[in-house]
Amino acid sequence: MTAQAWRDGRRQAQLARALGDCRPESLSDELARKAGESCRRSRTSDIVDAFVIESAGRRPPQR
Repeated sequence: MTAQAWRDGRRQAQLARALGDCRPESLSDELARKAGESCRRSRTSDIVDAFVIESAGRRPPQR
């Protein structure tokens, strides 16, 4: 998620380029629950990281 790293667009040209390759995804209730379960399993509390992991796991591999 962009909010995890974005702080000052004037100084983050490389991040802006990298984000151009990303596909935004809405946080559905199902995905939110999966992310919460992931936090429980990993004993962490960073919901943004858990959301990214769960979201990526749903996508087909890139070639």
